[in-house]
Amino acid sequence: MASLRLKLAHAMRDGDVARARAVLESPGLDLGRGKAAGYFVELALSARNVEMISCFIRNSYGCAEYAEEKMHQAVEGCFDEDQVSQRVGILRMLLAAGADVHSKRTEIKLGLPTTNQISLLCSAARQIRHIRGNRRTLVLLLRYGADITSVDMSSPQDFYDRIVPLVSAYLLRVQAAGGFQAYERARQRKLHDILAIYFRARRLPDAVLWHVVRLSPAAAS
Repeated sequence: MASLRLKLAHAMRDGDVARARAVLESPGLDLGRGKAAGYFVELALSARNVEMISCFIRNSYGCAEYAEEKMHQAVEGCFDEDQVSQRVGILRMLLAAGADVHSKRTEIKLGLPTTNQISLLCSAARQIRHIRGNRRTLVLLLRYGADITSVDMSSPQDFYDRIVPLVSAYLLRVQAAGGFQAYERARQRKLHDILAIYFRARRLPDAVLWHVVRLSPAAAS
């Protein structure tokens, strides 16, 4: 077991996804749950290696479980404005790696667990009024297919006051553009035109500028 973990750590260090997958599929290897499995997910997140994160999520139940808990922490912990971009980045990597966007967790009130299950989407919606950055979180979840009907309808304030106005405005813009792909292209063109004004004097090649645009989260949301 220890030797397999060591091989896995070496594969991660080298960024060798195929070797990591082979180790994960080895009989007798159990990464466990909680922090034991989370250690490897955290390493992959630190390396910003989405393919490696996906490898762990798909081949280890403990890693998939940890990734879902990490997403809930990222959504619920955006009270500090300085941390919003970092947490949204973590959420984006986990979703891109295949973590379950429909994940729910037991709701905590006054420090105690309840019988309610709360979705990622509902958590993001509840915090919109606390900090503007959570609008990015909500849109990101919707882009990855979060089901708006999963929102607890027994809490109409969450649904009507916070989600519907934002989602309606967003979807109307998407519809007006001709669909999600057309909307994304329009956003990329707009961002390109803005950046071109600044970078043209610096003679940055247009191909490089487009690459920067496509990497920007602002071009997609």
